[in-house]
Amino acid sequence: MSPSEDRRDPHSAWAIAVVAIVGIVALVWGVPSPTGLHLSISDWPAAEKFLLVPAMAIVPILIVWMWRYILGENFGLIPRVCWVVTFVFYLGIAVLAWFLVPTDPEMVHWPREGQLAFILLLPLVFLFWIPLLGYVYGDSKRRGMRYVMWTLLAVFVPDFIGIILYFILRDPLPAECVHCHNVVLAKYAFCPHCGANMKSVCPQCGKTLEPTWVNCGYCGGKAPVHTIGSSPVETH
Repeated sequence: MSPSEDRRDPHSAWAIAVVAIVGIVALVWGVPSPTGLHLSISDWPAAEKFLLVPAMAIVPILIVWMWRYILGENFGLIPRVCWVVTFVFYLGIAVLAWFLVPTDPEMVHWPREGQLAFILLLPLVFLFWIPLLGYVYGDSKRRGMRYVMWTLLAVFVPDFIGIILYFILRDPLPAECVHCHNVVLAKYAFCPHCGANMKSVCPQCGKTLEPTWVNCGYCGGKAPVHTIGSSPVETH
């Protein structure tokens, strides 16, 4: 199976997003705010309700679409459970803010539109951060790296430093062996399944050679003319 074939169902993100949006709409539509401040839009005029609901729904959908556009076919690398966690956090923080904002001594004087904007926009950080962690997990796993370690670094190293380090230090993508069609990690010079050479190797020092090298950059020996994908028997 080629690396591009290992994809999860990308439609699950949209389904989970819709569920979260319905939860947010139900919250602000029908749940009265604490302390009697009439923050809930259940008391709003009908025209204002139908203007606000699309505005509430479009932002999470746009962010999911942004991820889909940026990652392309790699969108499916983000695990389904990651989207569940993302929108649970999104809904949970919105619900928490729903009950805390009206009790804040400063925010209590904000207009209701400003309070709702704060409640619904504050959790959006999770729509960026958690899917990015999911991508680090899925991408490092397909590259044959220590995906648990890199995911933990991305989570716990502050200021996105762990995520930045991952994108700087990550291994190249694995390649498909043209001889047996198995996926081989980029660090291997030979296919572990059939023995075909994936990269040219210096016969003197055994170091991996770059495709454009005429001489070995490590020992100076003459680079062999090997065809990538040929078996070792065919190269002697």
